[in-house]
Amino acid sequence: MPEIQNNSPEYMQGRYMAELDRLKELPEVTNHYGEILTAGQELVDSFSIKPEFFDDKSRSVIFTSLAYSLSETKEESGLTWTEINSRRQFIGDATFLLSKNYSDLHEVQKLKNQHSYQEAGNTQKLSAEAELKVLNKYTDAPETTRLEGMIKRRGIFLEVAQKLGIKSNEIDPVNLHVLNIGHGTEAVHFDLEADGLSWPEAYDWAKGLEARGNKFAHEFPYGNLLVRATGFSYTINGGQHIFLRFEPAEILLAEESGVALKENTKERQLTRALGSLKHEFVHSQKDELVEDEFGKSLEERRAEYFSGDNGEYFEEKRFFNLLGILTGVHVTKLMDKQAQVRAQGGNMNLYYELAKTYGLGMVAKIAAVRPSVYTNHAQSDFTKSMLTNLGSYDDVVVEMGRLLNNQQIIEAKEQLVYTMESQKQKSVKVNTTNTYLKPVLEILGVPQRVS
Repeated sequence: MPEIQNNSPEYMQGRYMAELDRLKELPEVTNHYGEILTAGQELVDSFSIKPEFFDDKSRSVIFTSLAYSLSETKEESGLTWTEINSRRQFIGDATFLLSKNYSDLHEVQKLKNQHSYQEAGNTQKLSAEAELKVLNKYTDAPETTRLEGMIKRRGIFLEVAQKLGIKSNEIDPVNLHVLNIGHGTEAVHFDLEADGLSWPEAYDWAKGLEARGNKFAHEFPYGNLLVRATGFSYTINGGQHIFLRFEPAEILLAEESGVALKENTKERQLTRALGSLKHEFVHSQKDELVEDEFGKSLEERRAEYFSGDNGEYFEEKRFFNLLGILTGVHVTKLMDKQAQVRAQGGNMNLYYELAKTYGLGMVAKIAAVRPSVYTNHAQSDFTKSMLTNLGSYDDVVVEMGRLLNNQQIIEAKEQLVYTMESQKQKSVKVNTTNTYLKPVLEILGVPQRVS
Protein backbone atom coordinates (compact mmCIF):
# COMPACT_ATOMS: atom_id res chain seq x y z
CA MET A 1 0.00 0.00 0.00
CA PRO A 2 1.53 3.35 -1.00
CA GLU A 3 2.34 5.80 1.78
CA ILE A 4 -0.15 8.64 2.16
CA GLN A 5 1.55 11.94 1.33
CA ASN A 6 1.28 14.89 3.69
CA ASN A 7 -0.42 17.01 1.03
CA SER A 8 -2.83 14.33 -0.20
CA PRO A 9 -6.63 14.63 0.26
CA GLU A 10 -6.58 11.44 2.36
CA TYR A 11 -3.98 12.86 4.74
CA MET A 12 -5.81 16.17 5.07
CA GLN A 13 -9.10 14.43 5.77
CA GLY A 14 -7.41 12.35 8.45
CA ARG A 15 -5.77 15.43 9.91
CA TYR A 16 -9.06 17.31 10.13
CA MET A 17 -10.83 14.27 11.58
CA ALA A 18 -8.20 14.19 14.33
CA GLU A 19 -8.84 17.88 15.09
CA LEU A 20 -12.59 17.33 15.07
CA ASP A 21 -12.22 14.40 17.47
CA ARG A 22 -10.53 16.75 19.94
CA LEU A 23 -13.65 18.91 19.93
CA LYS A 24 -16.12 16.11 20.61
CA GLU A 25 -17.04 17.57 23.99
CA LEU A 26 -18.94 20.24 22.09
CA PRO A 27 -22.57 19.16 21.59
CA GLU A 28 -22.64 20.48 18.02
CA VAL A 29 -19.69 18.25 17.08
CA THR A 30 -21.19 15.22 18.82
CA ASN A 31 -24.61 15.68 17.20
CA HIS A 32 -23.46 16.78 13.72
CA TYR A 33 -20.05 15.15 13.34
CA GLY A 34 -20.60 13.87 9.79
CA GLU A 35 -22.06 17.12 8.46
CA ILE A 36 -19.27 19.21 9.99
CA LEU A 37 -16.60 16.84 8.64
CA THR A 38 -18.09 17.04 5.12
CA ALA A 39 -18.36 20.84 5.23
CA GLY A 40 -14.86 21.18 6.65
CA GLN A 41 -13.45 18.97 3.91
CA GLU A 42 -15.21 21.14 1.33
CA LEU A 43 -13.46 24.22 2.74
CA VAL A 44 -10.10 22.43 2.93
CA ASP A 45 -10.38 21.35 -0.71
CA SER A 46 -11.69 24.73 -1.95
CA PHE A 47 -8.82 26.67 -0.39
CA SER A 48 -6.08 24.00 -0.71
CA ILE A 49 -5.35 24.29 2.99
CA LYS A 50 -2.04 22.85 4.18
CA PRO A 51 -1.75 20.38 7.11
CA GLU A 52 0.14 22.84 9.33
CA PHE A 53 -2.98 25.04 9.35
CA PHE A 54 -4.33 22.76 12.09
CA ASP A 55 -1.25 23.13 14.31
CA ASP A 56 -2.95 26.02 16.14
CA LYS A 57 -6.01 25.18 18.25
CA SER A 58 -7.55 28.65 18.02
CA ARG A 59 -7.39 28.50 14.22
CA SER A 60 -8.91 25.01 14.28
CA VAL A 61 -11.81 26.04 16.52
CA ILE A 62 -12.67 29.07 14.35
CA PHE A 63 -12.41 26.90 11.22
CA THR A 64 -14.72 24.29 12.74
CA SER A 65 -17.16 27.06 13.64
CA LEU A 66 -17.17 28.08 9.96
CA ALA A 67 -17.60 24.45 8.86
CA TYR A 68 -20.53 24.03 11.24
CA SER A 69 -22.13 27.23 9.94
CA LEU A 70 -21.65 25.99 6.37
CA SER A 71 -23.35 22.69 7.23
CA GLU A 72 -26.29 24.64 8.71
CA THR A 73 -26.57 27.07 5.79
CA LYS A 74 -29.04 25.34 3.52
CA GLU A 75 -32.47 25.90 2.07
CA GLU A 76 -34.11 23.41 4.46
CA SER A 77 -32.99 25.56 7.41
CA GLY A 78 -35.69 28.11 6.62
CA LEU A 79 -33.21 30.75 5.42
CA THR A 80 -33.97 32.86 2.36
CA TRP A 81 -31.67 32.68 -0.66
CA THR A 82 -30.38 36.14 0.23
CA GLU A 83 -29.50 34.98 3.73
CA ILE A 84 -27.91 31.79 2.41
CA ASN A 85 -25.77 33.69 -0.11
CA SER A 86 -24.71 36.26 2.50
CA ARG A 87 -23.73 33.57 5.00
CA ARG A 88 -21.83 31.61 2.39
CA GLN A 89 -19.96 34.75 1.36
CA PHE A 90 -19.03 35.42 4.98
CA ILE A 91 -17.83 31.83 5.40
CA GLY A 92 -15.79 32.00 2.20
CA ASP A 93 -14.15 35.34 3.04
CA ALA A 94 -13.47 34.28 6.62
CA THR A 95 -11.92 30.97 5.52
CA PHE A 96 -9.75 32.81 3.02
CA LEU A 97 -8.47 35.25 5.67
CA LEU A 98 -7.97 32.46 8.19
CA SER A 99 -6.03 30.20 5.81
CA LYS A 100 -4.24 32.67 3.52
CA ASN A 101 -0.84 31.85 5.06
CA TYR A 102 -1.52 28.09 4.86
CA SER A 103 -2.84 27.66 1.35
CA ASP A 104 -1.34 26.25 -1.83
CA LEU A 105 -4.00 27.88 -3.96
CA HIS A 106 -2.33 30.15 -6.51
CA GLU A 107 -5.19 32.67 -6.41
CA VAL A 108 -4.87 32.95 -2.63
CA GLN A 109 -1.13 33.55 -2.81
CA LYS A 110 -1.63 36.13 -5.55
CA LEU A 111 -4.44 38.02 -3.82
CA LYS A 112 -3.60 37.81 -0.14
CA ASN A 113 -1.42 40.93 -0.16
CA GLN A 114 -3.74 43.05 -2.28
CA HIS A 115 -5.23 45.61 0.11
CA SER A 116 -7.37 48.69 -0.18
CA TYR A 117 -6.79 51.14 2.64
CA GLN A 118 -8.59 54.31 3.65
CA GLU A 119 -7.07 57.22 5.57
CA ALA A 120 -4.15 55.10 6.68
CA GLY A 121 -1.34 57.40 5.60
CA ASN A 122 1.70 55.50 4.37
CA THR A 123 0.59 51.93 3.63
CA GLN A 124 3.84 50.87 1.99
CA LYS A 125 5.33 47.85 3.70
CA LEU A 126 8.73 48.46 5.26
CA SER A 127 11.41 46.03 6.28
CA ALA A 128 11.85 45.41 9.99
CA GLU A 129 15.06 47.43 9.90
CA ALA A 130 13.32 50.36 8.19
CA GLU A 131 10.46 50.27 10.73
CA LEU A 132 12.91 50.35 13.63
CA LYS A 133 14.80 53.21 12.01
CA VAL A 134 11.62 55.33 11.82
CA LEU A 135 10.60 54.45 15.37
CA ASN A 136 14.04 55.20 16.80
CA LYS A 137 14.04 58.51 14.94
CA TYR A 138 10.94 59.62 16.84
CA THR A 139 11.81 58.00 20.19
CA ASP A 140 12.71 60.38 23.02
CA ALA A 141 15.47 58.38 24.71
CA PRO A 142 15.70 60.35 28.01
CA GLU A 143 11.90 60.32 28.49
CA THR A 144 11.81 56.61 27.67
CA THR A 145 14.51 55.86 30.25
CA ARG A 146 12.64 57.83 32.90
CA LEU A 147 9.37 56.03 32.16
CA GLU A 148 11.08 52.62 32.22
CA GLY A 149 12.49 53.47 35.64
CA MET A 150 9.06 54.48 36.97
CA ILE A 151 7.47 51.28 35.62
CA LYS A 152 10.08 49.14 37.38
CA ARG A 153 9.92 51.07 40.66
CA ARG A 154 6.15 50.82 40.81
CA GLY A 155 5.99 47.28 39.46
CA ILE A 156 3.34 48.31 36.94
CA PHE A 157 3.95 45.56 34.39
CA LEU A 158 4.45 42.93 37.10
CA GLU A 159 1.06 43.81 38.58
CA VAL A 160 -0.69 43.37 35.22
CA ALA A 161 1.21 40.15 34.47
CA GLN A 162 0.03 38.73 37.79
CA LYS A 163 -3.60 39.45 36.83
CA LEU A 164 -2.98 37.66 33.54
CA GLY A 165 -1.63 34.64 35.39
CA ILE A 166 1.86 35.15 33.96
CA LYS A 167 4.82 34.57 36.27
CA SER A 168 7.58 37.19 36.33
CA ASN A 169 10.02 34.87 34.58
CA GLU A 170 7.47 34.18 31.82
CA ILE A 171 6.79 37.79 30.82
CA ASP A 172 7.56 38.36 27.15
CA PRO A 173 10.29 41.01 26.88
CA VAL A 174 8.99 44.44 25.94
CA ASN A 175 10.79 47.35 24.26
CA LEU A 176 9.36 50.66 25.45
CA HIS A 177 9.36 53.83 23.33
CA VAL A 178 8.14 57.31 24.26
CA LEU A 179 7.57 59.01 20.92
CA ASN A 180 8.10 62.76 20.74
CA ILE A 181 4.97 63.16 18.63
CA GLY A 182 1.51 64.57 19.33
CA HIS A 183 -1.98 64.80 17.91
CA GLY A 184 -4.06 67.91 18.56
CA THR A 185 -3.55 70.28 21.51
CA GLU A 186 -1.21 68.50 23.89
CA ALA A 187 -0.87 71.17 26.58
CA VAL A 188 -4.44 71.44 27.86
CA HIS A 189 -3.91 69.12 30.85
CA PHE A 190 -0.93 71.01 32.31
CA ASP A 191 -1.05 73.90 34.78
CA LEU A 192 0.92 76.33 32.68
CA GLU A 193 1.15 79.05 35.31
CA ALA A 194 2.53 76.65 37.92
CA ASP A 195 4.92 75.26 35.31
CA GLY A 196 6.15 78.76 34.43
CA LEU A 197 4.97 78.58 30.83
CA SER A 198 3.00 81.10 28.82
CA TRP A 199 0.31 80.04 26.40
CA PRO A 200 2.46 80.97 23.37
CA GLU A 201 5.27 78.77 24.71
CA ALA A 202 2.88 75.90 25.42
CA TYR A 203 1.29 76.35 22.01
CA ASP A 204 4.67 76.18 20.29
CA TRP A 205 5.54 73.04 22.27
CA ALA A 206 2.27 71.34 21.35
CA LYS A 207 2.53 72.37 17.72
CA GLY A 208 6.05 70.98 17.57
CA LEU A 209 4.77 67.61 18.78
CA GLU A 210 1.92 67.73 16.29
CA ALA A 211 4.25 68.60 13.41
CA ARG A 212 6.45 65.62 14.24
CA GLY A 213 3.31 63.50 14.52
CA ASN A 214 2.30 64.50 10.99
CA LYS A 215 5.73 63.52 9.68
CA PHE A 216 5.60 60.22 11.55
CA ALA A 217 2.16 59.53 10.03
CA HIS A 218 3.66 59.66 6.54
CA GLU A 219 6.84 57.74 7.32
CA PHE A 220 5.45 54.79 9.29
CA PRO A 221 2.92 52.22 7.96
CA TYR A 222 -0.63 53.21 8.99
CA GLY A 223 0.87 56.18 10.83
CA ASN A 224 -2.30 58.28 10.43
CA LEU A 225 -4.11 55.71 12.56
CA LEU A 226 -1.36 55.14 15.12
CA VAL A 227 -0.62 58.82 15.77
CA ARG A 228 -4.19 59.31 17.01
CA ALA A 229 -3.80 56.63 19.65
CA THR A 230 -2.52 57.42 23.14
CA GLY A 231 -0.33 54.35 22.78
CA PHE A 232 0.01 51.24 20.64
CA SER A 233 1.81 47.92 20.63
CA TYR A 234 3.70 46.61 17.63
CA THR A 235 5.59 43.44 16.75
CA ILE A 236 8.83 43.70 14.79
CA ASN A 237 10.79 40.54 13.97
CA GLY A 238 8.95 38.75 16.76
CA GLY A 239 9.93 41.40 19.32
CA GLN A 240 7.25 43.25 21.29
CA HIS A 241 7.31 47.05 21.29
CA ILE A 242 5.08 49.43 23.27
CA PHE A 243 4.77 53.05 22.21
CA LEU A 244 3.36 55.98 24.15
CA ARG A 245 2.87 59.50 22.87
CA PHE A 246 4.89 62.17 24.69
CA GLU A 247 1.94 63.81 26.46
CA PRO A 248 0.66 60.72 28.37
CA ALA A 249 4.25 59.84 29.29
CA GLU A 250 4.75 63.36 30.65
CA ILE A 251 1.50 63.06 32.61
CA LEU A 252 2.68 59.79 34.20
CA LEU A 253 6.04 61.34 35.07
CA ALA A 254 4.60 64.68 36.20
CA GLU A 255 4.95 64.10 39.93
CA GLU A 256 8.54 62.85 39.68
CA SER A 257 9.57 65.62 37.29
CA GLY A 258 7.80 68.43 39.15
CA VAL A 259 5.41 69.19 36.30
CA ALA A 260 2.04 70.52 37.52
CA LEU A 261 -1.21 69.14 36.12
CA LYS A 262 -4.56 70.89 36.21
CA GLU A 263 -6.28 69.90 39.45
CA ASN A 264 -9.73 69.50 37.91
CA THR A 265 -8.53 66.86 35.41
CA LYS A 266 -5.45 65.50 37.19
CA GLU A 267 -6.83 62.20 38.51
CA ARG A 268 -8.73 61.42 35.35
CA GLN A 269 -5.71 62.07 33.12
CA LEU A 270 -3.38 60.05 35.34
CA THR A 271 -5.85 57.15 35.37
CA ARG A 272 -6.29 57.25 31.62
CA ALA A 273 -2.56 57.51 30.83
CA LEU A 274 -1.74 54.63 33.19
CA GLY A 275 -4.62 52.61 31.77
CA SER A 276 -3.28 53.11 28.23
CA LEU A 277 0.19 51.93 29.27
CA LYS A 278 -1.24 48.82 30.95
CA HIS A 279 -3.60 48.21 28.02
CA GLU A 280 -0.71 48.05 25.55
CA PHE A 281 1.27 45.81 27.89
CA VAL A 282 -1.61 43.30 27.90
CA HIS A 283 -1.51 43.28 24.08
CA SER A 284 2.18 42.44 24.23
CA GLN A 285 1.62 39.33 26.36
CA LYS A 286 0.25 36.27 24.55
CA ASP A 287 -2.57 38.02 22.72
CA GLU A 288 -5.73 36.35 21.39
CA LEU A 289 -5.38 37.51 17.78
CA VAL A 290 -5.55 34.83 15.10
CA GLU A 291 -3.90 35.59 11.75
CA ASP A 292 -4.20 39.29 12.71
CA GLU A 293 -7.79 39.22 11.40
CA PHE A 294 -9.75 37.43 14.10
CA GLY A 295 -10.17 38.14 17.79
CA LYS A 296 -9.82 41.93 17.62
CA SER A 297 -12.89 42.58 19.79
CA LEU A 298 -11.88 39.78 22.14
CA GLU A 299 -8.32 41.09 22.45
CA GLU A 300 -9.42 44.69 23.02
CA ARG A 301 -11.87 43.54 25.70
CA ARG A 302 -9.09 41.51 27.31
CA ALA A 303 -6.69 44.46 27.26
CA GLU A 304 -9.29 46.81 28.73
CA TYR A 305 -10.35 44.35 31.42
CA PHE A 306 -6.89 43.56 32.72
CA SER A 307 -5.78 47.21 32.54
CA GLY A 308 -8.63 48.44 34.74
CA ASP A 309 -11.37 49.30 32.21
CA ASN A 310 -10.36 52.95 32.15
CA GLY A 311 -10.08 53.38 28.40
CA GLU A 312 -12.48 53.40 25.50
CA TYR A 313 -13.75 50.67 23.12
CA PHE A 314 -17.23 51.26 24.51
CA GLU A 315 -18.97 49.52 21.60
CA GLU A 316 -17.19 46.21 22.15
CA LYS A 317 -17.75 46.45 25.92
CA ARG A 318 -21.46 46.90 25.24
CA PHE A 319 -21.38 43.94 22.82
CA PHE A 320 -19.89 41.55 25.36
CA ASN A 321 -22.18 42.91 28.08
CA LEU A 322 -25.19 42.04 25.91
CA LEU A 323 -23.87 38.53 25.26
CA GLY A 324 -23.34 38.18 29.00
CA ILE A 325 -26.91 39.26 29.76
CA LEU A 326 -28.31 36.83 27.19
CA THR A 327 -26.30 33.82 28.31
CA GLY A 328 -25.59 34.57 31.96
CA VAL A 329 -21.84 34.26 31.34
CA HIS A 330 -19.70 37.33 30.68
CA VAL A 331 -16.58 36.84 28.61
CA THR A 332 -14.45 38.36 31.40
CA LYS A 333 -15.32 35.33 33.54
CA LEU A 334 -13.72 33.14 30.89
CA MET A 335 -10.69 35.44 30.86
CA ASP A 336 -10.39 35.16 34.64
CA LYS A 337 -10.58 31.38 34.34
CA GLN A 338 -7.87 31.41 31.67
CA ALA A 339 -5.61 33.51 33.92
CA GLN A 340 -6.17 31.12 36.86
CA VAL A 341 -5.32 28.09 34.71
CA ARG A 342 -2.20 29.83 33.39
CA ALA A 343 -1.10 30.78 36.92
CA GLN A 344 -1.25 27.09 37.83
CA GLY A 345 0.97 26.16 34.89
CA GLY A 346 -1.83 25.04 32.58
CA ASN A 347 -3.19 26.27 29.29
CA MET A 348 -6.81 27.11 28.42
CA ASN A 349 -7.87 27.96 24.89
CA LEU A 350 -10.24 30.91 24.98
CA TYR A 351 -11.88 30.12 21.63
CA TYR A 352 -12.74 26.62 22.79
CA GLU A 353 -14.30 28.11 25.93
CA LEU A 354 -16.29 30.51 23.74
CA ALA A 355 -17.64 27.50 21.83
CA LYS A 356 -18.64 25.77 25.07
CA THR A 357 -20.28 28.92 26.43
CA TYR A 358 -21.84 30.69 23.45
CA GLY A 359 -22.13 27.84 20.96
CA LEU A 360 -19.81 26.60 18.21
CA GLY A 361 -21.67 28.49 15.49
CA MET A 362 -21.10 31.82 17.25
CA VAL A 363 -17.31 31.53 17.61
CA ALA A 364 -16.36 32.65 14.08
CA LYS A 365 -18.81 35.57 14.28
CA ILE A 366 -17.52 36.72 17.68
CA ALA A 367 -13.95 36.33 16.40
CA ALA A 368 -14.62 38.27 13.18
CA VAL A 369 -16.66 41.23 14.42
CA ARG A 370 -14.55 44.21 15.46
CA PRO A 371 -14.58 47.80 16.76
CA SER A 372 -15.27 50.57 14.25
CA VAL A 373 -11.69 51.86 14.57
CA TYR A 374 -10.68 48.68 12.71
CA THR A 375 -13.59 48.55 10.26
CA ASN A 376 -13.33 52.19 9.17
CA HIS A 377 -9.68 52.23 8.23
CA ALA A 378 -7.01 49.66 7.36
CA GLN A 379 -8.63 46.54 5.97
CA SER A 380 -8.40 44.36 2.90
CA ASP A 381 -11.18 43.99 0.34
CA PHE A 382 -11.76 40.50 1.70
CA THR A 383 -12.12 41.88 5.23
CA LYS A 384 -14.61 44.48 4.00
CA SER A 385 -16.66 41.79 2.28
CA MET A 386 -16.53 39.52 5.34
CA LEU A 387 -17.67 42.29 7.68
CA THR A 388 -20.40 43.46 5.29
CA ASN A 389 -21.90 39.98 5.20
CA LEU A 390 -21.40 39.44 8.92
CA GLY A 391 -23.03 42.70 9.97
CA SER A 392 -22.59 44.82 13.08
CA TYR A 393 -22.21 44.00 16.75
CA ASP A 394 -25.99 44.20 17.08
CA ASP A 395 -26.46 41.74 14.21
CA VAL A 396 -24.29 39.23 16.05
CA VAL A 397 -26.29 39.82 19.24
CA VAL A 398 -29.51 39.15 17.28
CA GLU A 399 -27.99 35.90 16.00
CA MET A 400 -27.14 34.91 19.57
CA GLY A 401 -30.69 35.76 20.64
CA ARG A 402 -32.17 33.60 17.88
CA LEU A 403 -30.00 30.69 18.90
CA LEU A 404 -31.07 31.00 22.53
CA ASN A 405 -34.74 31.38 21.58
CA ASN A 406 -34.63 28.22 19.51
CA GLN A 407 -32.94 26.24 22.27
CA GLN A 408 -35.09 27.84 24.99
CA ILE A 409 -32.12 28.20 27.34
CA ILE A 410 -32.48 31.80 28.49
CA GLU A 411 -31.52 31.60 32.14
CA ALA A 412 -33.98 32.48 34.90
CA LYS A 413 -31.11 34.45 36.40
CA GLU A 414 -32.10 37.32 34.10
CA GLN A 415 -35.79 36.71 34.90
CA LEU A 416 -36.41 36.80 31.17
CA VAL A 417 -39.05 34.33 29.96
CA TYR A 418 -39.68 33.91 26.25
CA THR A 419 -42.90 32.42 24.95
CA MET A 420 -42.58 31.44 21.34
CA GLU A 421 -46.12 32.09 20.02
CA SER A 422 -45.04 31.79 16.41
CA GLN A 423 -42.08 32.43 14.15
CA LYS A 424 -43.28 36.02 13.74
CA GLN A 425 -44.60 36.91 17.21
CA LYS A 426 -42.81 36.70 20.54
CA SER A 427 -43.94 37.92 23.93
CA VAL A 428 -41.77 38.47 26.95
CA LYS A 429 -42.25 38.97 30.65
CA VAL A 430 -39.67 41.21 32.30
CA ASN A 431 -39.26 41.93 35.99
CA THR A 432 -39.52 45.70 36.43
CA THR A 433 -36.29 45.75 38.43
CA ASN A 434 -34.33 44.41 35.44
CA THR A 435 -34.55 47.50 33.25
CA TYR A 436 -30.98 46.84 32.07
CA LEU A 437 -32.46 44.15 29.82
CA LYS A 438 -34.36 46.71 27.75
CA PRO A 439 -31.52 47.41 25.27
CA VAL A 440 -31.17 43.68 24.59
CA LEU A 441 -34.88 43.28 23.95
CA GLU A 442 -34.94 46.27 21.62
CA ILE A 443 -32.04 44.87 19.61
CA LEU A 444 -33.77 41.49 19.36
CA GLY A 445 -37.03 43.17 18.33
CA VAL A 446 -38.97 41.50 21.13
CA PRO A 447 -42.29 43.15 22.14
CA GLN A 448 -42.11 43.90 25.86
CA ARG A 449 -44.81 43.19 28.38
CA VAL A 450 -43.85 44.43 31.82
CA SER A 451 -45.43 42.80 34.86
